[in-house]
Amino acid sequence: MKRIIFLLTLSLALTSSCTIPASCKLYNNSYQNLKVIKLRGDIQEFAWDFESQTAVEIENCRYSSIKIFSDSQTWRYETPSLDSSFIEFVGWGPWTKRIFKAQWEPDGRIYALPAGKSFPMRLPGKQPEGFPMEPVR
Repeated sequence: MKRIIFLLTLSLALTSSCTIPASCKLYNNSYQNLKVIKLRGDIQEFAWDFESQTAVEIENCRYSSIKIFSDSQTWRYETPSLDSSFIEFVGWGPWTKRIFKAQWEPDGRIYALPAGKSFPMRLPGKQPEGFPMEPVR
């Protein structure tokens, strides 16, 4: 009986005390197909095709940067701190995800979407600190 209580307590502590990493769902609100690369320092971690009017999910986006490429241009962005009112919790228990939605515009800016809003966002509205994100030169 003591063993069952110990295992139950341990499993509850492990599942409830872990930090859930934030993912960024980034929407391409342009009419051109692009490529997105997630960087940790100067090391490329992942790459995605970023088709027009679609979204890619960049997992564990904190402490990383992204590059977006077109045929003729490259944009690089550093990930800012995320305002909690713009984060959605999706899933349940150990399958919970923190999702931050953002929308890339043809002028190179990235706008944050408030929690619960859908793509594409027509008018950006009030933005959290660090948004709209502008490319790093």
